[in-house]
Amino acid sequence: MEYVEGTPLSRLVPAGGLPPESVIRYGTQIADALAHAHERGIVHRDLKSGNVVVTPEGRAKVLDFGLAARMPQADAEAVTKTQEAIPHAGKLVGTLAYMAPEVLRGEAATARSDIWALGVLLHEMASGRAPFAGRTGIDLASAIVRESPAPLTGQISVGFRAVVQRCLTKEPRQRYATAAEVRAALEAMEIGVPAVDRTSSDADRPRFRRGSLALAGGAVAAAALLIAFIVSGRGGPVERGETPGAITSLAVLPLDNLMGDPEQAYFVDGMHEALITNLSRLGALRVISRTSVMRYRETDKTIPEIADELDVNALVEGSVLRLGDEIRITAQLIHGQTDEHLWADSYDREYRSVLALLSEVAGAIAGEIEVAVTPGERARLAAARTVDPEAYEAYLKGLYYWNLGTGEDLRMALEFHQTALDIDPTYALAHSGAASTHLLLGAFGHAPLAQEATAARAAAMRALELDEELDDAHTVLGWVELYFDRDWPEAARAFERALAINPNHSFAHHGYADYLTLMGRPDEAVEHVVRGRQSNPMVPLTSVPVVGHLYLGRRYDEALDECRRLLALGPRYLAVRSWCAGTLWHMGRYDEALAAYRLLWEGDPARSLALDRGMEEAGPRDALRAVARRMAALPTPGVNAPLPIARLFALAGEVDDAFEWLERAYERRAPQLVLIGARPAYDEMRADPRFAELTRRIGLPE
Repeated sequence: MEYVEGTPLSRLVPAGGLPPESVIRYGTQIADALAHAHERGIVHRDLKSGNVVVTPEGRAKVLDFGLAARMPQADAEAVTKTQEAIPHAGKLVGTLAYMAPEVLRGEAATARSDIWALGVLLHEMASGRAPFAGRTGIDLASAIVRESPAPLTGQISVGFRAVVQRCLTKEPRQRYATAAEVRAALEAMEIGVPAVDRTSSDADRPRFRRGSLALAGGAVAAAALLIAFIVSGRGGPVERGETPGAITSLAVLPLDNLMGDPEQAYFVDGMHEALITNLSRLGALRVISRTSVMRYRETDKTIPEIADELDVNALVEGSVLRLGDEIRITAQLIHGQTDEHLWADSYDREYRSVLALLSEVAGAIAGEIEVAVTPGERARLAAARTVDPEAYEAYLKGLYYWNLGTGEDLRMALEFHQTALDIDPTYALAHSGAASTHLLLGAFGHAPLAQEATAARAAAMRALELDEELDDAHTVLGWVELYFDRDWPEAARAFERALAINPNHSFAHHGYADYLTLMGRPDEAVEHVVRGRQSNPMVPLTSVPVVGHLYLGRRYDEALDECRRLLALGPRYLAVRSWCAGTLWHMGRYDEALAAYRLLWEGDPARSLALDRGMEEAGPRDALRAVARRMAALPTPGVNAPLPIARLFALAGEVDDAFEWLERAYERRAPQLVLIGARPAYDEMRADPRFAELTRRIGLPE
């Protein structure tokens, strides 16, 4: 490898720029070196004044990082940081200052990206300053993407200005196609021949497409990992005609990760969920939950198609950029039916104020669509606290793993929430996250249910001591009070408080519906699960309760319609199959009910065989009796395990056996036992004194 003796170009450029003949000479030599590399399929990716050395003979040499390592320490510093060439731009901007707009947006660097960097270098040599400036890295990147370069003035020729201008065209296709073209243009100026400006062919003209702020996240240079600083810095409303209809519902599509780093997915997802949460707390607005919009992270569907599927008036697209302790979020509001872009803006904050940043974005969206915001909602938006960056990082990682939902992921989520609390024991959101995680670990059978319910209660109560406005913590407390403590008034208060804070909280609606069912108010219960599904329409976890509550309310025709709709979407939804079988049974359609049970149990050949034999011997009731006996003969781990056996015995008319298994569920303190007062399976047993005695011991209202 050649050792190059000389001085970095960054040290040679004075405040007012180099003499024109030096600019042309060095520029031609640099362009020649790039052309040589490009002809061999090499893209430099980091051309800048610190990576160019001028030899004692006056020859400009373009270096790579390997050569920089051989240089004296002071010169190597200039190679890697290039801060001298861009005064006052702040740390890390040596990388950003030469990056082309497309690279900042996450696209792969190409030869035309090098030509952009060459244009920056030419401008710097001629004027002594960079063509774009900014007080912070975000400001600098925003200027590169949005603004025109600083004008070249003084004794600089019109031809040279034209070369620089073409190199610094935002659209790559409109720049010079090759570095050889730049070299030729500069050589022509050197000998006094007017530069030829080739007009781009039709193939080179820019093409635009409708899409989100998402731009292809290609392989980006290491500098780009420090963030593609943001495109779309325009603020305020976009010019448009009259838009039909008021906006009363919206969805926030997955935010784009402009860092070019998949490792930052947890951070972007956390910003996305927090923005949705803030908007969900506006009672006049129906907001689709995160779980239902995540399917649109990678989609070819148009804005109107997505809006129609989610049944919303408008969509929000946006992106997240992060550099050190600076964060920028952009957002744009798009009308769902017309695809008109109604408004767009960018918001900057230090990391510690990220919650205030998210509240500001939510408030701006609410203001733009003119949705009514109550004084209480406005106060909640304004009350965002500062965060400890390390604690917030850990919390966001916990939230990321929580959303993945497997047992291993939930345990990872709990670890990260605990890390956040080790850093800041007063961090209410981390306590609330831990509460939700404990509840799911127990509910999904990944840990002992009673143990996790106790831990969930303690974490939720601590969260609410620190911040009474946390809807998730109230919701967790409601579930614990309802199914474990059996304190109905406290459960009602918790769910009602959660829904007062966040009227779009689908799982608070579900829990409150269960409470209303216990209280003998089935129609109100159905209203709440339907409202919960409207906020989260694309996941079974909010659709299945609609079927269940229609069934518990004896609205069998509607329940069956819902069953069929859901099974068309996901034939293997076991909970839906169970509700469907029960619905058909109570409609007196026994053959269809047994067929549904057979599909439900297709993974258990012994159970299916018992069903068929019982049917052959004596009919539908004996078929269920045979299955119940088969299940009763096996081990029954789990606190809720006795309940399906009790229900089958009840449907088969075996009342004594049904009571025996209900007693076993009572002894295990099975959470789902509290619903026996509403379940149709026990209708024929209600006149039995044993049923009234059991409901009294459970504490159910008469």
